[in-house]
Amino acid sequence: MGSTNITQGDSKRGLKHILERHSPDEFVTHEKGDLFPSGTTHNQILDGINQVFSKGTRVTNPKKAMQTFEKRIKLNGESANYRLIVDTNNGDVVSFFK
Repeated sequence: MGSTNITQGDSKRGLKHILERHSPDEFVTHEKGDLFPSGTTHNQILDGINQVFSKGTRVTNPKKAMQTFEKRIKLNGESANYRLIVDTNNGDVVSFFK
């Protein structure tokens, strides 16, 4: 797997899913997630996705369609272990969270 696609997606996958379901600050019409530090920006989340993909450890069987990568990173001043889920069929980012 050489790269990921960070698409807008929908409520189940992609950037919209990540922001709606996991970010406490991005959306006001949906129940808030708390999987990122308060005040984390859209760009910080994108940077975190790129860090975990490029420098993280694959923790799933490489033959599976959905791959999970993990890495401890600092996001908005807070260090934590983050997971990135990528669909290897098309390289799309499915989810990103701690």
